[in-house]
Amino acid sequence: MKLNFYFLILFFFVLATKSFAQDDSTSAAPPPSHFRFSGYLKDMQIVEFTNNANNLLTGSILHNRLNFKYFGPLNLTLTVEERNLIYYGEIVKYTPNFDQSADSENGYFNLSKTIIKTNSVIMHSQFDRLNINWHTDGWDVTAGRQRINWGVALAWNPNDLFNAYNLLNFDYEERPGNDAIRIQHYFSNASSIELAAKPGRAANQDIIAGLYKFNFKGYDLQVLGGLYNKDITVGAGWAGNIKDAGFKGEVSWFQPRSEFKDSMKASLEASITADYSFKNGLYLNLSALYNNHGSTSTFDLNVLRATTLSADNLLPFRYSLLLQVSKPFTPIFSGNFGVLYVPGMNAFVFLPTVSYSISNSWDIDLIGQSFFATLNNKFQTAGNALYLRLRWSF
Repeated sequence: MKLNFYFLILFFFVLATKSFAQDDSTSAAPPPSHFRFSGYLKDMQIVEFTNNANNLLTGSILHNRLNFKYFGPLNLTLTVEERNLIYYGEIVKYTPNFDQSADSENGYFNLSKTIIKTNSVIMHSQFDRLNINWHTDGWDVTAGRQRINWGVALAWNPNDLFNAYNLLNFDYEERPGNDAIRIQHYFSNASSIELAAKPGRAANQDIIAGLYKFNFKGYDLQVLGGLYNKDITVGAGWAGNIKDAGFKGEVSWFQPRSEFKDSMKASLEASITADYSFKNGLYLNLSALYNNHGSTSTFDLNVLRATTLSADNLLPFRYSLLLQVSKPFTPIFSGNFGVLYVPGMNAFVFLPTVSYSISNSWDIDLIGQSFFATLNNKFQTAGNALYLRLRWSF
């Protein structure tokens, strides 16, 4: 069974721990190891409506996360992280195929389970981190379910081959993990090289790629290449500053292996970000995304709000622009406002957020998402949603 792979990870971790303990049996001091445990519990109330606030669709998500780490001997670390979610209300009842979207499994191994599924309640559990890590001063090797983040830009990441995500999916801060092996080597000149491999569940779904990072004249640069599903990909990214403003960007080229000589079949994704922080705490971020195969005439709200996307199709539009403004009004009260604009089809997404820190462990957020687009030759509301989220961290 596929799950046996993870039993092997645990077996070798325990074996290494026991071997170290036996070798160190003559020493009076115990082996250097300790545990770390954390997590949170979130309750999010949801209200959705289109252009008639009297016709509301309500729902709730109760989200619990458990994070466990064991720092063992021989520079080994075991990570286990689980998320448990309960969806209930009208959104579950009246949203087509809601149970399938809730039971999304991003990895090669099936580490998720729908525990309860009724007409209006779904309870889902998933291990999105389960890996063993070995590290020294120059090497870092991780095997198992993990997050491999190669992106450097703030909004969209064409370089993030393994874990592309939708920025509208704000309630999953950790992002999905992948079943993969990752090997990193760090050089003395602040550069590094790494290789990562993720097996696919079907043919042409494997991702095998390498990444090289280095610094040049104050800029952190990276180049990458490898196999991405059915494509061959190459890419590059940078992060630096123009005077006091941050300047980051990424570009990736995807060429189908079966049509390697046909450049018209290739996909090009490019993103760029500029951000600036003022002395009064005001923060501005302007990001742009280019997708050479994106649409310039069709606005699809369902695709825009999809929970999973791919590095070669981060948004289904040719051009996308995002402006974000945030400011802390007090040390415990802050606001954020974003506008996503799609040129060519006159589409907007307004993204206001207000956050309040009740204490060191309690936070509350009010989040909005409003979609407007030209549909049937008329500029109109395409959907609205309000989220009230209460979080307790431990």
